[in-house]
Amino acid sequence: MWKQGLFVLLCTALSWAGGDALFGLRWLSSPSQVRAQGVKLKLAHSNEYLWSYTTDTLPKSHSLGESYVLAFYRDSVLVKLSMITVSFTNDPYGSEGKAKFDLVLTQLSNKMKVKNKFCYVGAKLYQENDEFYQCLNYPGCGSWVAFLFDDTKTVMLQLKTLRRAEGYIVLTAEANEFGKVAERIKADKNKSDMNAF
Repeated sequence: MWKQGLFVLLCTALSWAGGDALFGLRWLSSPSQVRAQGVKLKLAHSNEYLWSYTTDTLPKSHSLGESYVLAFYRDSVLVKLSMITVSFTNDPYGSEGKAKFDLVLTQLSNKMKVKNKFCYVGAKLYQENDEFYQCLNYPGCGSWVAFLFDDTKTVMLQLKTLRRAEGYIVLTAEANEFGKVAERIKADKNKSDMNAF
């Protein structure tokens, strides 16, 4: 009962609205509400502000999803989530990675608006076509990322590298309320630091 009161207090105090997230989840759901949907959550990291859980499946998993990370503010409300895809191996030119990136971006674009898209590689360090992923790994050489938004969230889609000829996609979604969470965390940390003196 007190957890429900805390949930209402948090939402009211921060003027949160919730809404649809991704993968069959809703923003501001509690870990117990997510578990009630049949999701097995494993605690990965926690601090005073954010609790992160990992899982292999969600109510509406994506076919490329290998694992998911869900972040809850004060272990009470879902404010951020990520999907990490399977790795694309033996992909020296990035052909498979780019094709899968475009597929996911098209799927997202059917429901969200594209804000920015930066898909480029440069010849600053790498001259060969089969060095696509090495370029992505070097700051300033290349980037394969897109940002989308709708009424409840902002999404970043990024093609990343593991090593030569191998990469994967990370999709990260933040509830619009996550900005308020970040501000609250910063304010709390500043207050705590001031109290240390």
